Amino acid sequence: MNPEPPASSRSSALLSAAGVVIIVAGLKAAAELLLPLVFALFLAAFSLPLVAWLERHRVPRTLAVLITVLADFAILVCAVLLVAGQFNAFTAAWPRYQARLGQIADST
Repeated sequence: MNPEPPASSRSSALLSAAGVVIIVAGLKAAAELLLPLVFALFLAAFSLPLVAWLERHRVPRTLAVLITVLADFAILVCAVLLVAGQFNAFTAAWPRYQARLGQIADST
C-alpha cells in the first residue's frame, strides 16, 4: 500500500500549480509587448555577426548597421514571399485535397 503523502506535500504541489497558472496568465496578458521584444532581440542577435564582420573590414558602424538592416529586410521580404507562394499553392490545390479526403472518408 502506498501511504498518503503529507499535507505539506499536497499544499506545496497546489502552490506550484497556482504559480504556473499565474505565470502563464501573465505571459498571455503581456504577449502584445513580449512578442515584438523577443523578435527584436532575435533579430539583433542574428544581425550582430554581420555588423561585426563589416566593422572588421573597415566599414563605418553607421553604414554597417544600415547594410545589415537592409539585408534583414530583404531576408524578411523573401520569407514572406515564400510563405505567400506556398499559401497560394495550397489554396489552389485545396479542392483536390478536399475531394481526396471525401473519397477516403467514404471508403471507410
